[in-house]
Amino acid sequence: MRKTISHLTLAVSALFIGAGAVNQGVSGFLLALPFVAGFILTLKAFPLKGKVGYIAVVTILSIPLAWSHEENKIIYPWL
Repeated sequence: MRKTISHLTLAVSALFIGAGAVNQGVSGFLLALPFVAGFILTLKAFPLKGKVGYIAVVTILSIPLAWSHEENKIIYPWL
């Protein structure tokens, strides 16, 4: 049960970190900081391979979302 809760916490934290990356404003970044802290604290329960894997997945998924809307026509084609 504890492992399931840890996985859910990581998933929710990753979701809100991604939402902060999409917002691209100061408020989006600041609103995502508590979820970054929760993500890091939750990672303590996982082995090193899990920590590296989760950090890599969240980073890879957040980088394209943080690209400028005007320059990124692949992810934001409607703008």
